[in-house]
Amino acid sequence: MGNLSNKLRKTIINKIVIELKKKKEIKSLTFVGSFIDKKDYDAINDIDLIVVTKKLNRTIFNNYLKIISKVDPSKFGINRDKLKINASFGPLKFNNFKNEIIIHLMIYDVKGHIDHVIKSPFTVFDWERSVHFKSGRLKDLFPTGTLQLRDFIESRRGTENYLNDLKNKKISFREYGFIGKTYFIKKLNQKLIERDKFEYIYHIVRNLISNYIKFKRQNNELIIFKKNHKEIKNKLGNKFFNKNIKKINTLIDCKNKIDQKKSSYFDKWIISFVKDFQKIINNDYQKSKKIIFYRHAKTILNNATFLGQKFNPNISISKKIEKKVKFDTIFTSPLKRSIQTINVITKNKTYSIDKDLLEIDYGKAEGLNYNELKIKYPKIIDMWKNGKDPSFPEGESHHDINLRKKRFINKMKKINFKYSCVITHNVFIRCLIGESFAIDKKDWFKINIPHLFPLEFIILDNRLYPNIPRSNLKILFSNFL
Repeated sequence: MGNLSNKLRKTIINKIVIELKKKKEIKSLTFVGSFIDKKDYDAINDIDLIVVTKKLNRTIFNNYLKIISKVDPSKFGINRDKLKINASFGPLKFNNFKNEIIIHLMIYDVKGHIDHVIKSPFTVFDWERSVHFKSGRLKDLFPTGTLQLRDFIESRRGTENYLNDLKNKKISFREYGFIGKTYFIKKLNQKLIERDKFEYIYHIVRNLISNYIKFKRQNNELIIFKKNHKEIKNKLGNKFFNKNIKKINTLIDCKNKIDQKKSSYFDKWIISFVKDFQKIINNDYQKSKKIIFYRHAKTILNNATFLGQKFNPNISISKKIEKKVKFDTIFTSPLKRSIQTINVITKNKTYSIDKDLLEIDYGKAEGLNYNELKIKYPKIIDMWKNGKDPSFPEGESHHDINLRKKRFINKMKKINFKYSCVITHNVFIRCLIGESFAIDKKDWFKINIPHLFPLEFIILDNRLYPNIPRSNLKILFSNFL
């Protein structure tokens, strides 16, 4: 057993990235996976390195490969002297020898990184946990934020993807292809040989369970996958636990002992396991209370000036949404632009007004634009630049709105409904998205909330969770680039 101390880990990191750090176009160099979590380097299959660069083409890709190929593992101090590079994407493993170290080099341009966040949120969410990065954090480029219930069905490493691979006895992965100055991503499949089959089954079970626990916790802490894990019973239920725990324990034993002889023992069970897991996700959604949040329809005063509570304009929209929705309940801010929006988006005729849904009170800044605010109240701008959350002059701060938001959500938890609509304002929804997706409060102003943009949340087991299609998050987080 070889001890991978933090000092040794940092030494290895510095030796790998010493030349890459000189590349000014690189936005982030982040080490992830078992290399940052395990304390025994003999238990590490590979070193996962994520490179995000401003642009990507064949020349840049080959240049990065060439730089990494010159890394000398014999200088790491871990009794490995051979290097192998895996530049593919996905859970593909190499049959490495004891004296060989594999660097799993995953290169993205910024656009490719965003696409990966949207399609593979589980993977990138785990990467964002790493504190071993150079140049910049991944979450500052484009945040995954949190895990959502819909991710388990819709994402690239969700249940549908896993079932498809298992039924076809393959493992799917991706590689780059290059044409001229552009690139494309090829989806490839490899037949599951015995070693890869066992590793892939372990990967599926560990990831689905760990990610569901993270989802229910709504945090990104490391989950130690161990036998008779209490949270499997607490989070996934007694029925799931009692049916699957014996096989899960055996799977963990086989992994720890590297007992490949029993890999076929899991072939039929793994498909049943994934289907059982899928039922839990579907049942969670069915029993949850759904809330669609909307920012009101646009007004003539939504013109880059601060529009809060003092001015109360009518909406300027003339065309109504064709497919209106019927909700169990409607809640709206008392301002005209919110109340008038009800007739635009829904068939409901009755609604409830709630003052907690009001837009932020801009106080004396109401009606000013940013440059005018900067001239009249420069201290507010200075505090924003220093990451502070000041109140507007004789008005409110984001903290104040967040308290109102929490108060409103607590009221919603006590109400009996299945499908509800909430019409509110820009800053209220920014606070809702910002806190739900664990975005630093100093960056909440970057969150882009279009008018009449439906944002689904669910209340499950008396807790609020976002459940927004990942493609829509590309719009919400467009200002982070």
